[in-house]
Amino acid sequence: MPTVKVSADKWQMESVAREATIRQNELVDIQSELARFQETIFTQHLSFDLCPEAAANANSDVQNLKDSLDNWRREVKEKLEEVDKLCFESADSISPEQYAILREKRNQLAIDYDAVVRQVENLHGRLNVLASLLIEFSSKTSSLQSWMTHQTRVIGSIRERSAETAHLNEARQDAKRLLDDVIQEESRLRAIGSLLAKIEQEVDGLYDAAPATASRGIHSTEIRNTFHRVDDDFSALQKQCSDLIQFQNRLAGLSNDLAENYRKVDDWFSKIEDDLNKVERGSELDVEQKLTRLEGLNQQAVDGNVHIDHADQASRRLLNALDGLSAHPEVSSRHEKEADERRKRHSNLLERMQQAFNQATAEKAANEGVRDAVHDLCSWLDDYEKRACTNRDIPLVEDALNQLGFRDNINDALEGVIALDAQGSTLSRSCDVIAANLRTTSARDHQKLQDSAAELAALDSQLNEMVKTAATIKRIPNVTETDGVDRLIKTIDDKLNTLNKELGSKYSTNEEVGRLEEEFESAKQRMAEWISQFDSELLSLDPVSIDHEKLTAQRKNQLALMDKHRDGLIHLEDLDSVSTRLCQAELESGGNRLSATPRIAMELVAKYNSQADAMRSRVERINAADQKAVELENAENELSSWIAQQHKALSEYEVPTTIDGVKSLLATIERLSKAKRQEQRRLDDKHGCREKDNRCSTAIENSQRNGISSLISWKHDVSNVLFVPATRERATMAEKWIEGHAAIEKWLSAKRRMLLAIGAPTTDAAIAKTQMGQLQLISAEMDGERATCRKLNEVLGALSARESSDVALAPLMTDLNSRLALFERELAEKERSVQRASELGTEIKSLQKGVMNDVAVLESSIEKLGNLLPSEVETRLGEISTLKAQLDDLDEQVDHMSRMVGPSSDVEIDSMNRSDLEEQMGGIKKKIEEMGRKLDHLKIVAVSSRSEGDEIEKKLEELLDVVREARSEIDEVGSRLMLETAYVVNVVYMD
Repeated sequence: MPTVKVSADKWQMESVAREATIRQNELVDIQSELARFQETIFTQHLSFDLCPEAAANANSDVQNLKDSLDNWRREVKEKLEEVDKLCFESADSISPEQYAILREKRNQLAIDYDAVVRQVENLHGRLNVLASLLIEFSSKTSSLQSWMTHQTRVIGSIRERSAETAHLNEARQDAKRLLDDVIQEESRLRAIGSLLAKIEQEVDGLYDAAPATASRGIHSTEIRNTFHRVDDDFSALQKQCSDLIQFQNRLAGLSNDLAENYRKVDDWFSKIEDDLNKVERGSELDVEQKLTRLEGLNQQAVDGNVHIDHADQASRRLLNALDGLSAHPEVSSRHEKEADERRKRHSNLLERMQQAFNQATAEKAANEGVRDAVHDLCSWLDDYEKRACTNRDIPLVEDALNQLGFRDNINDALEGVIALDAQGSTLSRSCDVIAANLRTTSARDHQKLQDSAAELAALDSQLNEMVKTAATIKRIPNVTETDGVDRLIKTIDDKLNTLNKELGSKYSTNEEVGRLEEEFESAKQRMAEWISQFDSELLSLDPVSIDHEKLTAQRKNQLALMDKHRDGLIHLEDLDSVSTRLCQAELESGGNRLSATPRIAMELVAKYNSQADAMRSRVERINAADQKAVELENAENELSSWIAQQHKALSEYEVPTTIDGVKSLLATIERLSKAKRQEQRRLDDKHGCREKDNRCSTAIENSQRNGISSLISWKHDVSNVLFVPATRERATMAEKWIEGHAAIEKWLSAKRRMLLAIGAPTTDAAIAKTQMGQLQLISAEMDGERATCRKLNEVLGALSARESSDVALAPLMTDLNSRLALFERELAEKERSVQRASELGTEIKSLQKGVMNDVAVLESSIEKLGNLLPSEVETRLGEISTLKAQLDDLDEQVDHMSRMVGPSSDVEIDSMNRSDLEEQMGGIKKKIEEMGRKLDHLKIVAVSSRSEGDEIEKKLEELLDVVREARSEIDEVGSRLMLETAYVVNVVYMD
């Protein structure tokens, strides 16, 4: 029994030990899988370009990783519980070492799992922030690029307007405002730079917890290049603004200079023409004075070409500044016309001077006579001949001969100085030529250096000749002021010394270049041999394996090889140092010879870098080889779930009602299409790598893998054929509808403003014609808009037929139809109002013309009556009554016209036009009233004249009675009474 019990205990302990070993191996396997999973995060899911779409896709991938970690949670929990149970129940049966290892593995697994969960959550949050930052960066850069493009066009417009002097000041103000705007917009560029820094910080934060061996798959090169392009464009815009302001300042200066030259030319023409007029009309001047003044004016006319030349030069400078602008031909033509006018004016001035000079010369010849002039010439010739034939005596006296010798010494000194100056000028020019040749001659061109040395030797000999000539001149008796000769000799000597020094420098530089070339050749040979040896080592490496242990060994060997490759930097630095010194020496040597040193050095650097790239590529391939199977399966699952999600999302999209919504939907579809292509490409790459590595070792696995691939490809094709094109077509139709709706809205708003700008109807025929033309133009455009509206209704019907839920656009279409119909009614009403006002204006104009003619006739008749005597007016009372009746008729017509244009009229008329018509009617009415008052006055005068006649007749009757009574008394009283009676009668008639 004890033996059996011991055997059972031994068997139980062995069983517990085997179980502990199994649990330990399971924990190790899960830890390895977690490690590979953690490395997969950085090698697979954090490898994308910095753009909003790629960041969003990466965020979605990390979200899927979080979901997969939730699936791992149960498995990890079970393993940990089994280990805890084993440690609790079988603690006595497990050895202490095995117990400690098991607990350590258990605790390490829990720590690793929690670390991976925190890492994924951290990546998910940072990717959200990164996606929002990228969207903001893209939006701001696009907005700033559009603004800069617009400002570039504005700069071109301002430059074109600056060509006209009349618009230059306004254009300069616009350019200044534009520069202020550009300076203000620099804050937007700084904000974009801050966004770039934040994006790079977020990218760095993503890799804070990355393994040391993980390579970075997110590169900010593209986004940084985008910022650099925006920065360069902004700098170019600033430079364009500065160039524009400098161009305008230059144009202003050239324009002012041209105006000043034009003013000087005009002043000069005016002055000389005034002087010529005074000479032509100066009767108090004699012939000599006229000729003297004409010669002076002729000289002024010749000298005046300077002013004309200055004006032409100023014109050419301005035209050269305007070269390339659209206004250049017009300005050039105008300047040519002005130049032709100046030349013509100058030619006419010279012709007038010549005519005046000929006239004065003829007058002088007529006054003095040709014979006197010839006589004076003959006498002058005789006198000159006598003086020319006079012999000079040579005295044989020492003092006199010394005096004559002194004069000969002067001639010798003069000839020597002249010869010395000629030699000095020749030597100076030769020195300048040699100096120019030396500056352009390379220190490595031995032939040219020898030629220059020979030329300098020849110049030295010529300088010695000059020194001898100078010494000979100095030996002439009584010479003074020899400093000029000494300075000339010293100047030439200094130039020759300078040339000799420069030639010596060329020779020394040649020696230095030769020495450096030898050093460079040696460094190049060492670097080439080292690169060749390292290439042979790279070629001897085994291909990348698919076995994990071999890959680990290959990774270690590769790291050792990379450390060895860094030793080549020493040779590379030596080569670069020698190359730099050689290039500097060749630059100092002068000449135009292109050196091959930089090219050779860059080729070796490129070979060295290519080796480094090849090793980095191999390391990446080694790191990626272990993950291919897991990546392939994950890629297939992710693509399948992603396709299902996108199918659901596409089926739930509604038709957008705004352009931004359409663009967002199209951008989403494009992102989806691009993401699908990327996912399919990624999956195809995985399949290609799987086939290349031959990971599926059996025909069954190959068949299963091909079936899964075919199913995913079918889902992908269905998505591309059915869902995406249908959604894109709906979005395109909605975009067309929204654009058409916006166009009609814009047209309707513009035409409504135009309808308001036309103003109220008027009776003015010209204005009414213009208004009617504008209204007819709007009516013609209205026909095209009706057709567009019908097309929009058709598009909306097609959208509604395809998608029953797409009813968001229907209210907008109904509102647009109603507003379009309302505008059409307003337009028709406006046309009728304008037409009625125009017809009313024609009628009023016709009535007004008739009334004015009648008023003129009546006024003429009244004036004629006013010029008659009262007794004559009395005989025309009937005519006055007729005229009065006619005035009443005209007054009624004026009242009728006033009622036609009055506020109570049913015709709408402009208030100012109505007030003008009422003012005209009031003027006519006042004139009719004034004529009525004149007729009333004439009538009163006629009536008063008739009353006075009746009284006179009554008095005459009374006097006749008295006469009859007196006649009888006369017979009785006699002649005395007759005389008295006659006297009384005369007195009465006189009263």
